[in-house]
This record gives sequence, structure tokens and C-alpha cells, in this order.
Amino acid sequence: MRRLVPLVPLVLVALLACSAPSSPVDARGVLGAAELPSGWRWTETPVFYDEATLYEYINGAARGVLVYDFAVLAHLEGEGPGGERLSVDVYDMGTPLGAFGYYSVGRCRGCAVRDWGVEGSFEDGVSLAWAERFYLRVETEGEEAEELGRDVMEQLLAAIPGERSAPVELDRLPRGQRVP
Repeated sequence: MRRLVPLVPLVLVALLACSAPSSPVDARGVLGAAELPSGWRWTETPVFYDEATLYEYINGAARGVLVYDFAVLAHLEGEGPGGERLSVDVYDMGTPLGAFGYYSVGRCRGCAVRDWGVEGSFEDGVSLAWAERFYLRVETEGEEAEELGRDVMEQLLAAIPGERSAPVELDRLPRGQRVP
């Protein structure tokens, strides 16, 4: 019995570490920050995908997401007064390095970098960004697609606490040869 007593503090620390969330916000909380402009409406309730169900949403692309510590995807769709569509995806990639990894393969190489999260981009109605452990994708249609994408992206990013910096692991790579 005396041999077990010194283990009690270690077990308690381990249990607390396992039960404590790594961040006070999850994909549901980030997605809930998105608000639509007047005249727009959400066309469905949020849908959540995990490793087992991700294929239902992005089919063949799921394999490329799973290699980056993917945890969960929160998805929501909206519609504008003229029938324009809006799609919002919040990927919890488990780690900032996972979020960077998935963002780096999806980002348009020739697009202008946006000051969204650690980095963001916009092309052809698709806004992308990453911050902390989240990869964000907002797809919009219509004449004001870029403005709407920017507004929704900024709302999502405002819900993610923490610093906006790249993982320290990236410091090992030559700065001039980093992609993105």
C-alpha cells in the first residue's frame, strides 16, 4: 500500500491533464460566431463530421484532411435574398501544426495573402484562413462574395482566442522557401 501512495499525485495530474480542454473554444463555438447580413438566412442546422463520417461531406478529399491530426468539422450553409449561397466550414485540426498543414495544401499559390488569423487568402468566392488549431473555409456567391466572405471570416476568427503566430516547428524551415 505504501508503494502506491507516491503514485496518487501523478495519477491526479494525469487525470486533470486529460480532462482539461486544450482550448476554451471548440468547432461548434467558432461556427456559432458566424452571423448573416440582413436578408440572409441559415438553410440548415450545423452538421458535424468526425473521422468516421468526414467522407460523407468531402468524399475523396477526406484522406488528405485526416493526415493532419483532424478532430472534427463543423459545417453550416446559408442563402441570400437572391438565392446566393454561403457555406461555412470550421475544421478542428487538433494542433496548430495540423491547421497550418491543411491550409498550406489548399491555399491558392498566386493569391494575395490576407491578414486573417495567422494567414488567409481569397480567390473565386473562397476565403481560407487558419488560426490556432482551426482551419476555416468560407465559400460565397454573388456580387459581394468577397465582402461577405471577409465579414464571416472575421467573425469566426474573433471567436478563436490565442496568439496569431505560426507553430515554432516552422522556424526550422528556411524562411524564404516556406509554402505558403
